[in-house]
Amino acid sequence: MRYMAARGFASLGEPLASILIGVIAIVVIAWISVLVTVLKMVFRSRMDTGMKVVWVVLVMSSQPLGVVLWFLVGRHQAERLSD
Repeated sequence: MRYMAARGFASLGEPLASILIGVIAIVVIAWISVLVTVLKMVFRSRMDTGMKVVWVVLVMSSQPLGVVLWFLVGRHQAERLSD
């Protein structure tokens, strides 16, 4: 088992390795698009500059948690400010 892990994707066989790399690439591209979308939402919100900086730092420093927190808390907070 250790030998198989040390060989990496090559041990899975050529077709399976290609599929796995393709799936990983799709997930990475999807994550980058979600991250860019969240950052655009933060910059377009009516929050003051200090809060925008806090949200950008939070989203960029703790990737999955920051994005989830923006959708759960920050977006609603920004919508309340625009009313």
